[in-house]
Amino acid sequence: MDKFGIKNIIFDLDGTLINSAGDVVYCLKEVYGLIPEFSNVEISESFIGPPLNELIKKITPSLNEEQTSIVIREFRNCYDNSSFLKTRLYEGVCELIHDLKQHNIKIFITTNKPFFATKKILKNLMIDDFDDVVSLDVVTGEKMNKTEMVSYLINKWGIEKDTTLMVGDDASDIIAAHNNGLRSVAILDGYGDANMIYKAKPLYAINSINDFYNLFMTQLEF
Repeated sequence: MDKFGIKNIIFDLDGTLINSAGDVVYCLKEVYGLIPEFSNVEISESFIGPPLNELIKKITPSLNEEQTSIVIREFRNCYDNSSFLKTRLYEGVCELIHDLKQHNIKIFITTNKPFFATKKILKNLMIDDFDDVVSLDVVTGEKMNKTEMVSYLINKWGIEKDTTLMVGDDASDIIAAHNNGLRSVAILDGYGDANMIYKAKPLYAINSINDFYNLFMTQLEF
């Protein structure tokens, strides 16, 4: 066992390792512009975080089923074909990934993004050396929630739960860890609601992924 007592780390992606709000907001504005009665709807980065269906309901709860389908379809078309120039890594991510690899810690991603867009983003940002990436649609084409994604990784890799850590920026990440018997660290400067995160009871709540990197490499004992 390595000196941290951790052999595996499962990361959330959006709001934890990357800030993709710029590209998401851009595509949402483009798509809503196709619906005259919603062309002036306010869309800001504060909406970003939940899966797409929930995000659309949050922005425009009055959308009917047909309009919602149009928004989802056109958003996927816009986003999947994006160059992702507005998506950025958070400070410290490259160093964190490098050092975890140096310590032979396996690293994984679970994300609510579709697999195609996820792999494109990781390649563009030059952080595509994760041991595995699980998106909501990667296994069967059906949508999985975070608990199911984490469970899939555990079963696929034979992961030992007591040497594995879940790191994410949303209460759903912490809940997924609890549901799978894992310890968790919450990142507070992402898209999640801090009150909901604390209610989910992570092992640690840390301001940023860069702070996690500094503490994990120097102080934290698991």
